[in-house]
Amino acid sequence: AAPTSVNDAGRAAMEAFRPPFPELAPGHWALLIWWMAASATACVAVMALARIMLPWAIPCLWRSMAEARPHQVPVLCKNVAEFVPALTVPWLVLEDTRRLTAQGLAAPSASMGLAAAEGTWAACGAIFGYMLYDCGVMLAWKREMRKSMSSSMYKTLWGHHLLSLACWAIALSRRNCALMVCWFLLSEASNVALVMRTILIKLDVGGRLNSSVSLLFIASFFVVRILPLPMLAYLLFTGIPGLTHLTSFERLISWTTGPLPLLLNMYWFWQAITGLIKFLSKKPAKD
Repeated sequence: AAPTSVNDAGRAAMEAFRPPFPELAPGHWALLIWWMAASATACVAVMALARIMLPWAIPCLWRSMAEARPHQVPVLCKNVAEFVPALTVPWLVLEDTRRLTAQGLAAPSASMGLAAAEGTWAACGAIFGYMLYDCGVMLAWKREMRKSMSSSMYKTLWGHHLLSLACWAIALSRRNCALMVCWFLLSEASNVALVMRTILIKLDVGGRLNSSVSLLFIASFFVVRILPLPMLAYLLFTGIPGLTHLTSFERLISWTTGPLPLLLNMYWFWQAITGLIKFLSKKPAKD
């Protein structure tokens, strides 16, 4: 039957979408597109709401930051919107991560060829929506973003977003390291404390609150990103040779991009530890 409304027409278009490459696993593209649109919309709404509510909710802290560092105004509002993927993505992918990890540990040589279910596709769409939103913000407020996070981190974020957008959905569709994608998505859970810490730093809030949040971030980062590293490295290097259903080029991509997030997590954890040590070792200012 022909679609009876605009919503039906849009849903039909999404369901009819097929990627320009052969799929080797069920592709939940409509689900991915829906969550991508919902996530991007939610991020825009939260950023706008933060710009309206923060000056009213924390007038002194906001005024102090806006007068001393006006470039941080759009950056802080963007940081508040980062709660959207940090809270939704891990929840969406958790069950799939458990299932694929159990299957992968039961048969390590086949671990990288497992097929992801709807939860991973939904989580992938949610993080894609945030990444597209973040790219838009980095373009719209380029000067402010570069000044806030440094030029090198600005470029790193662009590389991270573009590489993820280019690879993850294709990886799910081609049964290429879907287990790794699940864990990369689940690692968003550590960003809840990271966003809280970033907001406190932007507002120049120190003391015990900042220290407590920093310790919470280190603990969550370790549990979600560092503790699984030996297992993920073992499954990755054991499972990639079993991807015989893929082309040699695709396996090369897996060998090159698969270990990269693991190495980056170790680097970022070291940076976080050294930064926390410097922060905690600061002597209080004398009157």
